Amino acid sequence: MEALKAIDLVPPHAPGVSLQRAYIVYATTGTDRALQALGSEVDAVLAQMAPADALALQIVHLRQRNRIAALKDILAAAPSKVLRVAAIADLPVFGIAGSPIESERGWIDLLLGDKRQAAKSARAVRAFAAGQIETPWNRWFLCYLTAQAHLLAGEAPPAAASARQALALAPGARCVPAEFMVARVLAWAGAEDEALALLERAGRRSARRRADRDRARSALHRSAGGASAFRGAAGPPRSADGGNRARDRGAGGEI
Repeated sequence: MEALKAIDLVPPHAPGVSLQRAYIVYATTGTDRALQALGSEVDAVLAQMAPADALALQIVHLRQRNRIAALKDILAAAPSKVLRVAAIADLPVFGIAGSPIESERGWIDLLLGDKRQAAKSARAVRAFAAGQIETPWNRWFLCYLTAQAHLLAGEAPPAAASARQALALAPGARCVPAEFMVARVLAWAGAEDEALALLERAGRRSARRRADRDRARSALHRSAGGASAFRGAAGPPRSADGGNRARDRGAGGEI
């Protein structure tokens, strides 16, 4: 609801708003009627957007429609070798300069069972990660790319080990976007139970944070001493544990 309220503040004629709104509905409810209703309008919407933004939305749209062949063609024709990373699993991320487009191609290679192309993508992903300047904010993501490179090369044990290391490096006690990304690698590396547990924990914690925020907002509106009520309602941070199929969601996961 908060995401829809935010996007509804944007003028409806702004490029990409209708597609973004339709995707938010799909991502949060699983209902794709809004995406289907756009139909051929999607191309017109994308044509109005900046190329980088259009490509990112196009990848999401084709993936959600399970149009793998079309997605492969789009990635092959992409003018840039780097994708902008603003969100992962619909959650904002910061400090990541970009992700190699070969990372997206690699997931398609896995889905299609193309080991030769997957190995080619592995080399490109590994080279990209090695060429980045490491910072405290992107360290986990570069480690994740190393994990994916291992996976694409058919090296499951080191892929799982690097994925776990990426999670340990994620900012904060646990970074939910990192958990979604790591779960994807773990699932394809054969650690499906571990991946599923990670997704369950991330999902439950996200739901709890939303509930805490809603309670805090309600207390703020009810109380004359708003700030103190907000702090009291929000309460101290709590750990959580929590459901989703890991491998199916992970194969075309979001960047």
